[in-house]
Amino acid sequence: MIESPRSFSEITPDWLSQVFGGVIDSFQLEYLEDGIGFMSEVARIHLRSNDENIPESAVMKMPSSKPQRLEMAKSFDSYNREAYFYSYIAPSLPISTPKVYFNGGAGSNFVLVLQDLAHLRRVNQIEGSERLDTLEVMRTLGRLHRKFWGQKLEAMHGYKDDIAYVAHDYPKVLPGSLEILQLRSSVKHWLETFVRNYESVMRAHLKNPCSLIHCDYKLDNLAFSANGVVVYDWGDVGVGPVGYDVAHFLVGSLTSSERQSNEREFVEEYRVELDLAEYTLQQAWNDYLRFIPATFYVAAVLVSLKEKSSRHSQLAMTNLRRVARALEDHFVAIRELYSDLPS
Repeated sequence: MIESPRSFSEITPDWLSQVFGGVIDSFQLEYLEDGIGFMSEVARIHLRSNDENIPESAVMKMPSSKPQRLEMAKSFDSYNREAYFYSYIAPSLPISTPKVYFNGGAGSNFVLVLQDLAHLRRVNQIEGSERLDTLEVMRTLGRLHRKFWGQKLEAMHGYKDDIAYVAHDYPKVLPGSLEILQLRSSVKHWLETFVRNYESVMRAHLKNPCSLIHCDYKLDNLAFSANGVVVYDWGDVGVGPVGYDVAHFLVGSLTSSERQSNEREFVEEYRVELDLAEYTLQQAWNDYLRFIPATFYVAAVLVSLKEKSSRHSQLAMTNLRRVARALEDHFVAIRELYSDLPS
């Protein structure tokens, strides 16, 4: 059994030779930061070898060295979730994920060495997804959700397991975001009420259709190939309400104008690919709207971290404004969907 290194400094050509099953003469690390591996340390490994079966590069993930990110990752059990996903779930999926060269397993052994997707087309999340890409992304999401529709997957960490942590943290990060935004007073008051009652409200709405969800489905975690979309960064994966993935992508990865113009078409494309008679277009639309307020938490957290990276800061502010705009656009319908929310 190949042991996991505890840091990038412990990586050696001999260890890499064991991982790839061929002689690695030398290597070079390129540390990746902006928008990549939020809860992990990520580096691209440039490999030098005379073995033609060994790739020119790979991507390696390890636990974060930043205390705040590490604490969050442990709270969400992110490392165990991703290790489990690549071991037991990814091989059976009807969508593309990176090839795994090494999976160190759970806990302190968490290390992943994955296929480098740098050769594939990427779309800048700040600039936003365009219509044709979004249609393909929604079809991919439909195939993912259909695979495990209604299954409990008892061994998997679930969305329900995250609710208590979010309910505790949401009230802390919300005020800073509300100071930045100029929400209508009625929307602001409703959102504050939603956050105060987050745990009870979210648990009540877990009766909505569930499946395996990515839970961080966004442009920064997607690459585009000739064969479709490759989905990576599965540290938040779990069983949960499908509407969350739909809302997370459409609200966070599209410009507000693009979302406003085409969101109904995108939800319909998702439902058509899902191809389940019992799940109507109206249900899919309602579930999309229902989870827009939940995506506000992610945007608020990113803003609260006050990252030094200019791209992180720009992305955080962009996401926050996009979610706020979606909440205002659909406020009447969202408020009706949460008619059980205490006043």
